[in-house]
Amino acid sequence: MFSGFSLKSTIGIDYTDVRRFESFDPRHGDGRGSNGIINQISRNVTRWNWQNTANYLKDFGKHSVNLTAGTEYQKQNISSFTASPSNFSDTFFQQENIISGSYSTQSVGGSAVSAGFDSYFGRILYDYANKYFLTFSARNDGISALPAAGRRGNFFGGSLGYKISEETFYKNSPLATVINDLKIRASYAQVGNVNIGSFPYLGLFGAAQYGSQNGIGFVQAGNPDLKWEASTQTNVGIDWGLLDNRIVLSTEYYNNDISDLILSAPTAPSLGVPNNSISKNVGALYNRGWEFTVDVEAIKAIDFSWDINANFSTNTNKVTGLNKGIDGKDQPIILTYHAIRVGEPVASLYGYLSAGVNPANGFPLFVKGDGRIVQRNVSSGAYSFYDPENPSVTSNTTGAALLSADVSDGGDRRVLGNTNPKWFGGLTNTFKWKGFDLTIFTRFSGGNKIMNVTRQETLLNQDFNNNGREILNRWTTAGQITDVPKIVLNNGNIINMNGSAISRFVEDGDFVRIQNIILGYNIPKSILSKANIGLTGVRLYAQVQNAFTFTKYKGLDPELNSDGNVNQTFGLDYNTNPQFRVFTFGANIRF
Repeated sequence: MFSGFSLKSTIGIDYTDVRRFESFDPRHGDGRGSNGIINQISRNVTRWNWQNTANYLKDFGKHSVNLTAGTEYQKQNISSFTASPSNFSDTFFQQENIISGSYSTQSVGGSAVSAGFDSYFGRILYDYANKYFLTFSARNDGISALPAAGRRGNFFGGSLGYKISEETFYKNSPLATVINDLKIRASYAQVGNVNIGSFPYLGLFGAAQYGSQNGIGFVQAGNPDLKWEASTQTNVGIDWGLLDNRIVLSTEYYNNDISDLILSAPTAPSLGVPNNSISKNVGALYNRGWEFTVDVEAIKAIDFSWDINANFSTNTNKVTGLNKGIDGKDQPIILTYHAIRVGEPVASLYGYLSAGVNPANGFPLFVKGDGRIVQRNVSSGAYSFYDPENPSVTSNTTGAALLSADVSDGGDRRVLGNTNPKWFGGLTNTFKWKGFDLTIFTRFSGGNKIMNVTRQETLLNQDFNNNGREILNRWTTAGQITDVPKIVLNNGNIINMNGSAISRFVEDGDFVRIQNIILGYNIPKSILSKANIGLTGVRLYAQVQNAFTFTKYKGLDPELNSDGNVNQTFGLDYNTNPQFRVFTFGANIRF
């Protein structure tokens, strides 16, 4: 019998003070047009977290109980400012700091925000004879970003497990000689989201100008009915071990329903609401799929071993709720390259369907919402209907223009692809031979689409300057079959539809990446003892991260997506920097 009681208190403080200085020379690059630019940023973040837990464990007979209760408190303060002066009198003043009087144009911005969180939680673990397992948990969380009436949320979870392989009837069955370990399990959990902005429930006044006079103005309409965003996840799984657990497998189905998402719900302009929107708990979506893992002890010899770990997951994502208009219909959220619509995956790529290039004149072709094909004049940008029998005719212009509206609303924009991977996983191979060890970790992902804005605006810019090799396939002569339109200087925005998603630049995001390769060697203890310098162990190692990537994606990296402002954005590659390949050499020494 074992029993024990313990108390634990942990406090942590994170302090970050970021200072950033960028100077753009007026003689070239981004600083040229503004006669020099400085960007100077200061960001200060202070966060403290205090956790207290009490734990009680007791075994009596075949019963085992583990009780945990605790509290958590967290506070965060963030302050920052940015100064971006330009038009400097001399480059001498652009070297170390912003110097007063050395510039004539200034731009200054800043912010300050505080946030708090507290939680009270408990958990019960029960085990009978290492055969039946029960878990129950409950927590009460509070967050400063919500109004007093909805600030606190109660979240519950639980799980059940049954280890069939511990039953006598199973141990005596022929199946036990092959599947020596077998367990079925199910779980349910609720979680609240704490990343919901600073104060979306408040009606706020902020700094504003009236002509040249400083003042305050209404900047946000509050909603006192806001409540927690909630995630409810259910899992059902089975675990089994084969051949004395030399092969261990796990299969699980999960369903995660996310409800009450806080979104900016549009309001009528006549109401005078700031930004014509108000925050509401109107969003909902789900993620569902399967997860598979396997651990294999492939070889176990005296001097050599080979272990394999593999996992594979699938995911189906779909938006199930958005704000509804006065007509009762769901109101989609339309962004520059994306759309969030009920019945579609979140942040689907949304734009125009390309139909190739008119071989008669090199004009790009597009499919309208009604299925007809239009061509766009590469010089003027005018649209006309395309007649395959008379491809050079461009006079049929009535109703040919591409519209911004959705196909279902009589327009021409449509969903072009799902930016969320539909499957992903990893594979780890570990080899050991005498004192040597080698680990190779490989990741893979796919089923998603990427809008390659870099290729659209830079690598196929339709100008006579630096370009990608694909521009060599541009249309040049009548009758030529190609998917790259005719070049016209300074008309790349017209030809490539810059600022919009078009299927011509939507690519598969599938990849296989050898993420890590680690080679190590443990110097034998017999050699260390002879050296008589007090060492008990020495391991030498070499590692390469992001070693190789295999993909058909035409960009620099199929995994990192950015909108050009260092913001991570679903399925958008806008001048994204690839992951670094890092080589590391080192030694672990024990005394």
